[in-house]
Amino acid sequence: MARDVNGFKTAVFKAVESFKKSKPRIVRLISHLDADGLCSASILVKLFKTLRIAYNLTIVQQVDKFFIQELLKEHYKVYIFSDLGSNLKVVSALAKHNKLVIVLDHHEVDDKSLLNLENLVVVNSKLYGLDEELSGAGVCHYFAKAFNKNINTAHLAIIGAIGDLQDKPRFQGLNLEILQEAVSQGLISVEKGLNLFWLESKPLVKVLQHSKDIVIPGVTGSESSVVQFLQSIGVNPVNSNGWRFFKDLTAAEKDRFTTAVLMAANKQNSDYSDLIVEKYKILGRNSVFSDAREFATVVNACGRLNKPLIGIAACLGNSKAEKQAEGLLIAYKRELLNALNFLNTALKKSSEHVFKNDKFIAFRAGSNIEPTIIGTVTSMLASDSVGAKYWFVMGLADNIDGTVKVSVRVGKSLRSKPLQGLNVRSLLQIPVEAVNGELGGHKLAAGAVIPKDKELEFIHHSLQVFGSFQLEEFVE
Repeated sequence: MARDVNGFKTAVFKAVESFKKSKPRIVRLISHLDADGLCSASILVKLFKTLRIAYNLTIVQQVDKFFIQELLKEHYKVYIFSDLGSNLKVVSALAKHNKLVIVLDHHEVDDKSLLNLENLVVVNSKLYGLDEELSGAGVCHYFAKAFNKNINTAHLAIIGAIGDLQDKPRFQGLNLEILQEAVSQGLISVEKGLNLFWLESKPLVKVLQHSKDIVIPGVTGSESSVVQFLQSIGVNPVNSNGWRFFKDLTAAEKDRFTTAVLMAANKQNSDYSDLIVEKYKILGRNSVFSDAREFATVVNACGRLNKPLIGIAACLGNSKAEKQAEGLLIAYKRELLNALNFLNTALKKSSEHVFKNDKFIAFRAGSNIEPTIIGTVTSMLASDSVGAKYWFVMGLADNIDGTVKVSVRVGKSLRSKPLQGLNVRSLLQIPVEAVNGELGGHKLAAGAVIPKDKELEFIHHSLQVFGSFQLEEFVE
């Protein structure tokens, strides 16, 4: 689809005009639980606080017909969905009951014939060819700016975009415009630095020991080897308070450290493009919240552990919530480790939990993995050495309401090929509709909710659909 920035901004204007015309005293907000969704909600919360309009906020994993049925029992005049809600076949029920429904999203729209429905206003970057350059938080930022052009939410839009990996390989288009705005407002600074995660918030030894983005042969993975490496370049890894952090180093030490890491990690190559990246510093924040990528990870952890309000409060600068959020990050990592241990055991035993053919693998986690993290675990499998050989990877986990959460990702081996027109969501739609499930997601990362009693039928249908996929149809 052709890029249409003017069309997008016109849609934003229409949504704002519809909202102002409704003159609500209280707004019903519904947003997604991931980093982008919580940043989206944070932007809207900040907006309505400045407008002195009350709000009732709910964070969900997915909007389905049962959730909409509950909303229909409420008495609000205005409903705003952020970073979800593009399943218009479901959401439109509210509009048909004389509620104003505003959708601020970037996911696939399931039925474009409903876009002209009365009382339904959809602002979706994907409809204007902007899906690679604007996340849900970015859409919400433009919505907020239409009320107050000086509102300070650009940094939240950037954190949300990072949560949806829109900084890979770099920001573009409207995201870049938002980044420049954040810099000009003194919210973010941009600098080049080593592609080391947790560099701002963890001891230097631990950063190098556990790094996955920069690997130093004979050093990475071993604490003692990292200590020896640092000592060999004249950087003392400890001080009187214990392990030193990168921020504790002198300017000369930082230079020596950066040069030594680049040389040690890249001895056979002169291309440093994967080792040096743009770093986005959140000004006025400390520790993990001073780095936008780390910030997004912490906020995501809050949502995945069903503590979204802590994540939102942290986004809005609440110091108590920031401390709580850092604690949740530790719990989230533990949850992921337990999930991966279950998955690795299931894969090794080729148990009743695993279904596969040459192109497709699915793992049925049941209650062993939380539905809020099944997408993350599926993504990790799609990228590791076991799952990489499959073109498509599916994870399934039980919801507490008797349904099953489904996540599908494109495997690493297929992502490396030049594809044109591949749409995993469309492939997933076939088995989902066969069991009367609810579909969602993107072209290359889709999801669904299906009835528990149809799970095995759904898996076997998926084996047929994804297993019969022909790559030649999509090669450029």
